[in-house]
Amino acid sequence: MFDSWAVFEQAVLESNYHQSQETLEHLARRTASPSQAFALAYQAAIVHLVPLLNPKQWAAFCVSETQGNHPRQLQAQAVLNAQSQIVVSGEKTFVTHGQHVRQLIVIARSHLLEEQGRLRAYSLKKDTKGVEISESRPAGILPELDHGKLTLTEANAYQLEGDGHSDYSKRFRLLEDQYMLAVFCWHISAQLESLNITNADFSLTPDTLVDQVKIQGSLDANQLINLAALYEKFMKLSEEYLSALQGHSVIQQQWQRDSKLFLLAKKSRELRTSKARQSLSQTS
Repeated sequence: MFDSWAVFEQAVLESNYHQSQETLEHLARRTASPSQAFALAYQAAIVHLVPLLNPKQWAAFCVSETQGNHPRQLQAQAVLNAQSQIVVSGEKTFVTHGQHVRQLIVIARSHLLEEQGRLRAYSLKKDTKGVEISESRPAGILPELDHGKLTLTEANAYQLEGDGHSDYSKRFRLLEDQYMLAVFCWHISAQLESLNITNADFSLTPDTLVDQVKIQGSLDANQLINLAALYEKFMKLSEEYLSALQGHSVIQQQWQRDSKLFLLAKKSRELRTSKARQSLSQTS
C-alpha cells in the first residue's frame, strides 16, 4: 500500500497507467484510501478522453459553474482577442486537485466565427496568464484530495475538436464511471486481502465484478444500460464491504464517509440510463 500521498503521486505520475491495464490494476491494488483510488481513476479517465494531455501531470475536467452543470447553465465563454488568439473567461466552481493541478479541460461557449455559443472543450495550462485557482472549502469526503475554484480572465486556450457536451462532458462522465468501478473493485479486493478478511459473505466478489467492466467510452445505449446494472451490483458490494470491515474501525469509518462519492452523480446516471432505454425502445 502507498503509505503517503506523496509516494502515491510519484508512483502514478511516473507510471504508464494510461497505456497498460496491468499497470492500472497494480496501482489500484496499492491504493491505501478511497482518496487515492478516486484520484487514480479520475486521472486515467481524463487522459483516456484527451490523449494530448501530459500523463505525468495531474489534470482536471471543469464543467460546473455557480448555476450548475447543465449545458443551459454554463456561462464561461471563448472568443478571439485582438491578436486573433483564442481566450477563455469565466468561473468554474469545482477543480479536482486544486492548486496541485497542472492541466485543465474547460467546457465553455464558443463565440468564434459563427459558432454562436456552441459548447466546446478547451485545454489550458495552470501557469497560463489569466488562470487563477483559489482554495475551496473541504467537500466532506476524500479529505486527501484538494479542490479549488477556477477563475479565467482572457486566458489563452487550445480548442479541442468536437462538441463540448456530447464529445467531452458526457463521455468524461461515462469514462469516469467505468474507471471508478474498475479501480475501486481492485482497491476493495486488495484491502480485503491486506486485512486477511476471507470469510466475508459477498453476493459478488470485487474480482468477479471487475471482470465485467469494459472501459470503452462509447455512448452506445446497450453499454449504458449494462453500466447501470454494474453500478447497482457495486453499490451492494460497497454495503457488504462496509459490513466486512467490522473490527477495522478506522478503515470502516473511512469507507462509510467516502463511499458517499458514488451517490453524487446518481441522478445523472439514472437519467442517462433512462434515455438509453428510451432510445432502444424507439428503435425496436
